[in-house]
Order: sequence, then structure tokens, then C-alpha cells
Amino acid sequence: MLPEISPGTLINNRYQIQQALGRGSFGRTTPYFVFCNSCRNSSLAS
Repeated sequence: MLPEISPGTLINNRYQIQQALGRGSFGRTTPYFVFCNSCRNSSLAS
């Protein structure tokens, strides 16, 4: 199992992790709420 990504982590110099939204099946996937730095006024759940 991979460790959870910490809030504030920047991915690909574009997506900033805001918070984990929960856990998927068997803890293998974790959806995150992220902010897109290169998109105008854009927040995503991924």
C-alpha cells in the first residue's frame, strides 16, 4: 500500500493536493481534492 499524499504536495508542477477524500477498495486507491495551478479558478476531485 502506498502512503497517503500530504496536503500541499505539488504534482507535475500543476496540481496541489488539498485533502484526501477517503479510501477505495482495500486501501489501494485514495481520491484527492486538488487545485489546478494552471487552470483558472479550478478545483478538481481526482
